Amino acid sequence: MDESKKMQQEYNIYFASCIGTLIYLSHTQPDIIYVVNKLAKYTKCPGEYHMDGLLHLLRYLCGNACVGLMYYSDVSQSPMHALLSDNKVNTSSLLITFSDSSWNDDMNNGQSTGAFFIFYMRGIVDHSSDLPDPIVLSSAESEYNQACLACMATAHLQMFLNELEGRLKVDGSRVEPLLVILDNRSAIDMGASYKTGRIETFHALKSF
Repeated sequence: MDESKKMQQEYNIYFASCIGTLIYLSHTQPDIIYVVNKLAKYTKCPGEYHMDGLLHLLRYLCGNACVGLMYYSDVSQSPMHALLSDNKVNTSSLLITFSDSSWNDDMNNGQSTGAFFIFYMRGIVDHSSDLPDPIVLSSAESEYNQACLACMATAHLQMFLNELEGRLKVDGSRVEPLLVILDNRSAIDMGASYKTGRIETFHALKSF
C-alpha cells in the first residue's frame, strides 16, 4: 500500500475517485466493465499491483478514445450479422442477448464471474458483469444461472420496447420470444428442458 500511495502522488491520481469515474464511464464503454469491477474491489486498500492495472486501463482509454457504440438502421451491415449467419442463428431479431460465465474464478470466495450483453439494432443497450451470490459446483450451473439473469434483463427490456411501440398484448405478455446466446452445451440443454415457449432457444456459437 505504501508503494501504491507513492504512485497515486506521482501520477496525481486518487484511486477511489478514479474508479468512481470509470464506473460511470463503463455504462457507455462496456469493453472496460470487467476490469473496472475487478479494480473496484480494492478501492479502500489498493496495492501496487492494482495501481499498475489502473494506469494500464487509463492508457488503453487514451489510446482508444475514438472507439464507441454503433447502431445500424440496416442490421445486415453489422459485423454481428455475419457472425450469427455463419452459426445459423435467426438474424431477423433486433433484440439479441449474449450470456457467458466463468466458474470459480474468484480466488477469495469461490464465486464465478458472470456477464451478459444485450444488443438492439446490433448496438449494446444493456450489460452486466458481476459475481452472483450463489457459489456453484460446476461450469454448467454457473452458465445457466447467468443465462437466467440475462433472460430476466432481456424480458424487462423487451416489455419496455413493446410498450413504446404499442405492441403489448392485453395481458402484458411479449409478442416475440427472447433470443439468448451462450456457449455451454450443458446449460443449453438445461434451458431447453425447462422451455415454456417464452424463450425461443439457447444457441451455442462456434465463434463466440
